[in-house]
Amino acid sequence: MEQLQHELAEFIYLIKRLRVECPWDRVQTIDSLSNNILEESEEIADAVRRKDIQDIEEELGDLLLVITMIAEIGSEKKYFNLQSIINRIKRKVIFRHPHIFSDQVAESPEEVKKIWQKMKELETPSKTILNRVAEEQKHASQLGFDWPDVEGVYDKLQEEISELRHTGDHNQQVDELGDILFVVVHLANHLNIDPEIALQHTLKKFKTRFKYVQQEMSKNNVSMEKSNLEIMEKYWREKAEQEQ
Repeated sequence: MEQLQHELAEFIYLIKRLRVECPWDRVQTIDSLSNNILEESEEIADAVRRKDIQDIEEELGDLLLVITMIAEIGSEKKYFNLQSIINRIKRKVIFRHPHIFSDQVAESPEEVKKIWQKMKELETPSKTILNRVAEEQKHASQLGFDWPDVEGVYDKLQEEISELRHTGDHNQQVDELGDILFVVVHLANHLNIDPEIALQHTLKKFKTRFKYVQQEMSKNNVSMEKSNLEIMEKYWREKAEQEQ
């Protein structure tokens, strides 16, 4: 993994250098490179049809070059970058594989295909509020409006939590809770974590542990109610320890 990260970092540096030093690469735009995507894709398909492994590898590299170049141009224009592209496709893959990352079940490729189509239909062109907040914050950060390091974000989070704790007005609580959520998303940006993926992971973890609590309570004939919270917490910790 470290070797792959090293190779990827070197490749990105190579593309950045081409954009500065090469007269041809310097004048390229996203539009001008669009035809290259089609050409390279066709060449990959041709190599696959011919079952030429070396050509497949080479043509995949050519396509990667074009994709990375477009990502670099997008980064220069502050449209997107390679990291945001990867984060977006990660979100899509996780969303469309609930049989892997959630509680749905698929036993065959045909069932997977049906789930994929169903999840695709559920997708909307609008972004989630978490993603919209993250993108607005990234834009502000690119323009210099940000703390110099993550410690400033931690301090701000503590400040917002304190303000929520010390207000009793409902409207003010709504406002302060929004501030906390906003800062948490910004913390995710600083830590290079996709907040959607982090939240999905936590939801899956919660559902697994709570299901275990319910099973153990039922097995021991203990009712699920607040008076038995201590027992529920014991089973919760028990399941958490099993996962370590």
